[in-house]
Amino acid sequence: MACVYLLVEKPKEALKILNKALIIDPTNIELRWVAGNAYMAIGDFDNALPRMEMRSFLSNAKIYGHKIQSKPMWDGQPTDETIFIWSEQGFGDTIQMLRYLPLIKAKLIVEVDAQLIRLCRRNFPNITFIRQGEEIPVYDLQCSLMSLPYLFRTNRYSIPKAPYLSINQELIEHWGERLRVLPKGPKLGLVWKGNILHGRDNIRSIPFDAFNTIAEDYNFVSLQWEENLFEDFADTAALMKNLDLIITIDSAPAHLAGALGIPTWMLIPMGCDPRWMYSKPTTPWYPTMRIFDKKSEKITWSSLLETVRSELIKIYSPQLVGIPTQGPWDHWADNTQTVRAS
Repeated sequence: MACVYLLVEKPKEALKILNKALIIDPTNIELRWVAGNAYMAIGDFDNALPRMEMRSFLSNAKIYGHKIQSKPMWDGQPTDETIFIWSEQGFGDTIQMLRYLPLIKAKLIVEVDAQLIRLCRRNFPNITFIRQGEEIPVYDLQCSLMSLPYLFRTNRYSIPKAPYLSINQELIEHWGERLRVLPKGPKLGLVWKGNILHGRDNIRSIPFDAFNTIAEDYNFVSLQWEENLFEDFADTAALMKNLDLIITIDSAPAHLAGALGIPTWMLIPMGCDPRWMYSKPTTPWYPTMRIFDKKSEKITWSSLLETVRSELIKIYSPQLVGIPTQGPWDHWADNTQTVRAS
């Protein structure tokens, strides 16, 4: 029942049930983990983070990609030893937690996905980054990247500030040249679907046609990886730096845009990831991000995008980019196709 309350964005009601259950069974790992998510949803980091560390003991812990290593875990204290930090979960989770690396006073070896290597090495030149699956150099201690908020005793006021990522000007200009084919007017990046292997992709991804509401008035640029547009996330970042606004679902590009300090509007389903703290239009993780929450099953993606359209009009005067012989979506597709082909 507590999980149902979380899905309908009622974390306080969920906690009432969970806390009663934990009085009866205080060592129950699953209950403690769910309670951690409920506390995170109300912004109570002190109670959330220790409980969310229970994830490595869950019955389905393998989905978090935990390493099985003989070396001891790092306890968050300064050390002269070498720490191996490994990523878990998805690209977005890794991008979100990179902000903690400069705070660690030790020699680091950090394992990330190959598509993040170039971006990481540029932004943290004094840290050794290796690709997942690569041979790990000698180290003394280990830690999950996702455990860093807990180890640094983070609360909503002490989160390391964004922006904390940047990209070289030459690459930004390269992608800027490719956008010159677009008509004049605001350039908005768009992400409407995520990795289909994600456990909740069916509720976070948005049908392409739902964006018909706003497509006719602005220049949209697809940031979808399926377009084979990018070599890696450094390319994505460089393209983003040429855009006025990113409109995205809760996926890796949302984290990347926020980490770069780019204005970002994120569209989330009801019962979203608790890190966004239900019913909050902003997030302490990314000051340039605004959240549009469906909040209810009665709200459709199309109706939420009507709200987005109204907010866009307040910022940008609509610039019609359609041409008489084509519909607005067709012209939008032409624009993104031209950018890809350049």
